[in-house]
Amino acid sequence: MMLAPAGAASLDSRDAAYLKTAMQIQPGRYALATYEAKHGTGAVKKFAGTLASRAAHDYSQIQGLHGSALDQRFVRELRISDDINQDTEKQEMRNGQSGTLKAFAKRRYAVVGSELKTLKRF
Repeated sequence: MMLAPAGAASLDSRDAAYLKTAMQIQPGRYALATYEAKHGTGAVKKFAGTLASRAAHDYSQIQGLHGSALDQRFVRELRISDDINQDTEKQEMRNGQSGTLKAFAKRRYAVVGSELKTLKRF
């Protein structure tokens, strides 16, 4: 899960909105990855394991799924999450006032782009 930077209280409204959104997205995506890492199969399961190392939360929408049905749901949900993340990161890179957060958004945008490329293989 992402932690708020020390100067978060002094951010302008656009930066604060970005930070809030980024913090809200992370727990769900890592919870989903944790579940996939435990119950999925093959390369998708291995990929999820690398994402899941940071969190372990329950994700109710996928409870009870196993094997290929879980794999498909995981990939679909992560693609949706990554699309939202890319939009969020792009907005911060364009409109943010904090140089630190803009740099963070740029790095996250690249990471998310790499994940999307990986997800296209599944």
